[in-house]
Amino acid sequence: MIQREEFQVSNMSDLLNQRGQIRYSYLVVDASKVLNLVHIMEALYLKNICLFDGAIYEECIDVAPYLIDITQFEYGAEDTLWEIINDGNGVLIFSEDEIAPLKRHLKKFLRAIVDQKQVFVKFYTAANFLYVLETIDQFKSFFAMVPKIVLADVGPNNEFLSISKFGAE
Repeated sequence: MIQREEFQVSNMSDLLNQRGQIRYSYLVVDASKVLNLVHIMEALYLKNICLFDGAIYEECIDVAPYLIDITQFEYGAEDTLWEIINDGNGVLIFSEDEIAPLKRHLKKFLRAIVDQKQVFVKFYTAANFLYVLETIDQFKSFFAMVPKIVLADVGPNNEFLSISKFGAE
């Protein structure tokens, strides 16, 4: 069963408090929506890994999805991270898993079969996640390694939606 909770916060620290006792905090960010994301991650010393591998990574480095570990970050990164998530250009994921195993899990959801065709799925933007979760059967296993995800409800009021799985379905 999926649990949804709407809430308001006004800064990154309060948003990260939604993690509770879960070990790690990550952002999955769409680099096509955040200008110079690769350089921003480097400048802010953010541990990250691209969800694409091989040739597709080389071709799409500036538009690919990135998994960014924000469990701890350097001073000065908070405002940039807040802007990314608050603008709906990524989703906040809380997980017990380290970055490499979580990447392997999330990669399973980059492609799906829709109308008997394989398509790329941008589940990692706030605008897309709910639609994907509700319409693509493959996403029923998404919460196996992601106990909680937070999305921005893009608007002027700093509203967010927390989605978590609990109990048996």
